[in-house]
Amino acid sequence: TGNGKWVLMENGDQKYEYNLENVMKSSKSEAGASEEDGDANKMNINNECTAIVASSKGFAIACGLGKVHWFEKATEEKEKDYYKRVREIRIPGDQNSADPTMSMEQQITHLTVSPNEETIVAATDKQQLYQITIATAELGKTGECSYFEHLSQSFHNKTITGLDVCIRKPLIATCSNDHSVRIWDYEKNHLELCKEFSEEAFSIALHPRG
Repeated sequence: TGNGKWVLMENGDQKYEYNLENVMKSSKSEAGASEEDGDANKMNINNECTAIVASSKGFAIACGLGKVHWFEKATEEKEKDYYKRVREIRIPGDQNSADPTMSMEQQITHLTVSPNEETIVAATDKQQLYQITIATAELGKTGECSYFEHLSQSFHNKTITGLDVCIRKPLIATCSNDHSVRIWDYEKNHLELCKEFSEEAFSIALHPRG
């Protein structure tokens, strides 16, 4: 729901309700963060459940900026029909950015599980793709945090305004409204270089030798 709750329904009846908003408030308090937030819209986004995906082992739900919560069926006899939160998965900082923490505040818009149920993939509102193996998400003690990794590499998160191809090397250069210039190796499918600037770049050119 929009206020951080998920509801388990069975045969049209509500069987269980879990409030993630309380969990996140508790985490903020432990970190010494202020309970108040002057931006109401940001608070709503922080509490909103934006994506959910299930597997045979449990399910993952995106709630809070850059966070996915992993639930598994309880093993205790008295709670065998319910699920418990065992892991939090976060988007890592982008080391290609001047402010790596900005990537951690992306909103996750979609979640999916691979057909063999080995990998969870997340898409964000900044046009980025992340992945984590379910085995990794399950490792460690209950309540610990795991981190996604890029599915391939970080991409531009706004409109690409310029592009050029090197004549003698397998390189492509792009610039974007996100204030970054990126150099790509199209043979290795790899991001070679990323540089951010204070202003937008509207065109770009590569020297013939790269």
